[in-house]
Amino acid sequence: MKGIECIKSGEIESYRQWMTSFYKSGAYRECIALWVRHFVRGDGLPVRGGAGDENTATVFEDDFVVVHLRYLANSIRKKSLNGTVSTSPVSSLILPVAGGSLDFSRWTVDGDFDRDTFTRDAALVPSEEGICGIGDILEIFRGSHCLRLEANRGGVFVLQVSNRSSDRLVWTFDRASGRAKFASSASIAASRDQLVCRALAEMGHAESYSLICEVARDHGFHFVRMEALRSLFILGYPDLLRLLRERALFDPHPHVRAACEKNIYALQEGEL
Repeated sequence: MKGIECIKSGEIESYRQWMTSFYKSGAYRECIALWVRHFVRGDGLPVRGGAGDENTATVFEDDFVVVHLRYLANSIRKKSLNGTVSTSPVSSLILPVAGGSLDFSRWTVDGDFDRDTFTRDAALVPSEEGICGIGDILEIFRGSHCLRLEANRGGVFVLQVSNRSSDRLVWTFDRASGRAKFASSASIAASRDQLVCRALAEMGHAESYSLICEVARDHGFHFVRMEALRSLFILGYPDLLRLLRERALFDPHPHVRAACEKNIYALQEGEL
């Protein structure tokens, strides 16, 4: 990965020239050989876990980018509009280095939309189709874009450089209708916090009231705050109504405020 450590930038475009030289010099062959040696003989390139699936290895990371070596297999599916595509939480450059080429399709999200506030009114608009061959660089756009990649034969080894700056949510769209289906966390740490709240509630840890209340008020991700409120309800938190009234007024996210207002009425009706 010689030379990449000298690039100190969160702008993904800064790495395009490095990727081109990495491929043209043939250095990627040594990178793949070291990666394979690590798994076969236990030496070679140190691989620090995976990302996304078992066919991905992290080969370099710093404060600005993370570099993955990925193997994209042909899904052997009929090409159709069935299925879903999702937005990318980060910007990336992807370079096929061995195997076949990649078929790709792009969509943009129609209109201006708030990526942190899910709505089913968002819709996809097809924008581009093409082939990315060995040695070509394909850009994955962060935000209001979706990209579908398909190895057109066998499988393709690719080098992917992604910046560290990430959206909070990933939106998933139905390709046939173009409509938004759901949004999910783009943060592993936030998803872990969400799971912890759920686990504490399911295990009946009433002694966690103060901790979960703190999460409900101060966590940086709105879906984690909502999970904390849901957990307090499951635990039978005695001061839940007061907390819901507080968050209905002061929570910064409209989804949380709306959910609190709805549940205030439900709790009040239950009390009558």
